[in-house]
Order: sequence, then structure tokens, then C-alpha cells
Amino acid sequence: MAAAHPPDETKLTADRLTSSLDAVTNLLAAARDAEAFVAAIEANGVVWREILDLAPVLGWRVPDEMARFSMSMAARAGRGISDHEVETLMRLNRALVVEISANRAC
Repeated sequence: MAAAHPPDETKLTADRLTSSLDAVTNLLAAARDAEAFVAAIEANGVVWREILDLAPVLGWRVPDEMARFSMSMAARAGRGISDHEVETLMRLNRALVVEISANRAC
């Protein structure tokens, strides 16, 4: 069994990850050309990979459907992602920020 992280370290990690999710969500919202969208989608994938790597260690449960969708967007960066999918991704990011911030992490 993995050693539990001290509460302060867990809080700092949660704060860093929610800040990163907020930042990539803002990048997605502000992107106005293909290059900016691709960069934002790729950055989003980096943050999600870190969240998914750390979730078991921190005792967080991220729903499989949410994780699959987010990671599929990263894999498809630059290859036909619709506006609706980008909006869905931003909603998922915001929902996860709320959950992590409330110390519920899904």
C-alpha cells in the first residue's frame, strides 16, 4: 500500500493542479487559431496525465469516462476536435477543479 501524503503536501499538490487546470481552461477559451488550440489541448493533456498519475496516490477517484474523454482530446490535438468537444473539455476541467478544491476529487 502506498504511503499517504501529509495533508499539507496533498493540499499544495491540489492547489497546483487546480491552478494548472484553470490555466489550461483559460488557454482553451482564449485560443483563436489552430496553433493556439493545439497548444492548449496538448497542455491540457499534460495536466490531465499528471492528475491521473497522482490520483491513486492522493486517494482521488477520477471517473473513467472523464479521464478517457480528456485524454482522447490530447491524443487528437490538431486532428479535428469540434467546438462542442472543446466546450465539454472546459466543463470537465472546471468540474474537476471544483471537486479537488472541495477536497472531494470526484
